[in-house]
Amino acid sequence: MNRVFLLTLILLLVFTPPSVVLADEGGDIDVVVDHTPPTIHDVWHEPETPSHLSYVKVYANVSDDNRVSECILEWNSTSSPSLTNTTMSLCEGTNASGIWVATIPPQDMNDTVWYRVFARDAANNTQVSSWYNYTVFDTTPPSIVSVVRDPLSPTPMDDVVVSAKITDESMVVNATLFYTVNGKTYNVSMQLTSGNASDGYWQATLPRFRARTVVTYYVLAYDMYNNSATSETYSYKVRYHGGGGGGGGGGPSPPPPTPPTPPPEEGQGYAIPNMREIALLSLFFLVMLLVFARSRSRRTA
Repeated sequence: MNRVFLLTLILLLVFTPPSVVLADEGGDIDVVVDHTPPTIHDVWHEPETPSHLSYVKVYANVSDDNRVSECILEWNSTSSPSLTNTTMSLCEGTNASGIWVATIPPQDMNDTVWYRVFARDAANNTQVSSWYNYTVFDTTPPSIVSVVRDPLSPTPMDDVVVSAKITDESMVVNATLFYTVNGKTYNVSMQLTSGNASDGYWQATLPRFRARTVVTYYVLAYDMYNNSATSETYSYKVRYHGGGGGGGGGGPSPPPPTPPTPPPEEGQGYAIPNMREIALLSLFFLVMLLVFARSRSRRTA
């Protein structure tokens, strides 16, 4: 009887899936086969809003009446439509009830990633979760590399051109120049003048101001995902006009005015007569000469 019991037990263990084998006091064998699949309670990913630089961890909370033998993460993306299977690791709890994790590597910006979890228990029962997804966003703000103005020391004759080099991992969609004069703040839209929206130069022009006016300004930039960056604040004081204007946008300086000729001081000579006076004086002397000559010719006769 014992030999038959042992042989039956061995055959059951070899040719049936993992099960619960019971034997009563009389030696009869009672086999209960596990047909219940694992339960996937919850599936989530971190970070919640991944960027194109993020390694995304996918977690699954799985339990089983017997024990979970493995969990598989299946995923693909917009740019990589082929399904990829990644073995998950038990990171918390036990095989009977625990949390499993696997990692999805960084994906391209604007990609949508779809994933689901397969769970298998020791009796080869399987369970699969619903599909989950996330979209890869750019969470990095633009970089305002430099801000320069021309001319550096403006005069009242100069328009001031402000140029900013701005880069972004996606693309810059808006750049604005803010400036403050006498306590009031204004803004001017900047235009992309060279390069491209991911790496380019943006320009705007500040108007002319009176001498001694202090102008402060800064640049604000946004990318296509509404990430923003603000430059440091710069300032200049409009100097008095002179010495060529400092260059840039103001045009050539007008010649200085000719100073008036001062009148002669008393006792220092006479003013030079004009041409009319000279002509009248010459005519007078000519008439006198003719009169004198005529008078002399009469005497001689």
